[in-house]
Amino acid sequence: MHKRLYVYFVENNFLVDNQFGFKEQQCTSMAVLRLVDHIATEIDRCNFTVGVFIDLSKAFDTIDDYMLLDKLSLYGIRGNSFNWFSSYLTDRKQYVCLKDVKSDTLCVKCGVPQRCILGPLLFIIYINDLVNISNILQVILFADATNIFVSGPDINELCRSVNIELTKLSRWFKLNKLSLNIKKKNNFIVFRSRTKCLSDVPNVLIDGHAIMVESSRFLGVVITAT
Repeated sequence: MHKRLYVYFVENNFLVDNQFGFKEQQCTSMAVLRLVDHIATEIDRCNFTVGVFIDLSKAFDTIDDYMLLDKLSLYGIRGNSFNWFSSYLTDRKQYVCLKDVKSDTLCVKCGVPQRCILGPLLFIIYINDLVNISNILQVILFADATNIFVSGPDINELCRSVNIELTKLSRWFKLNKLSLNIKKKNNFIVFRSRTKCLSDVPNVLIDGHAIMVESSRFLGVVITAT
């Protein structure tokens, strides 16, 4: 079923180019290269680039199964195939066993099944429409790693635009029942040419929380502003 679903999405060009996770012929190094190329190009143009590296809390565990089914339906998964996914995703149960003592069995109401080949593919399908929330953001996704970039000559205008777009992004996460890890791991960096002066940077906010750091770890690579 994984192969059939993946081929269907690829042949119909449903999966966005911005997603590098869990796709054939894509890897972390390609995502990093896309990031570096974008920043280098904007530096050559004497532009600032504001980058926000976003962390989600337990993203695979909080996906709403019925919203996922709705999205599969919108992409054209119907009939017996839809019924199969509905059976696969809903009415799942779990219990905890410790030293031969079992807990009560409870229904699993959210999250994609993990440690199975379908889970990651279903996740990237679930967040596939995230890139549609903004016309100005450059987005690089690797599974649940969400990284956004905006470039331009005026740092104050860039930060104003970023705050507006982050409000949209936060709303999308909430509507899709995904949680931002607000208090940590959300990093904001300004990339610039050394010839560009930068005396003061306006606040960048996510849900009213200001974020500012000098470096960020992106897919295992430490990214710094200089």
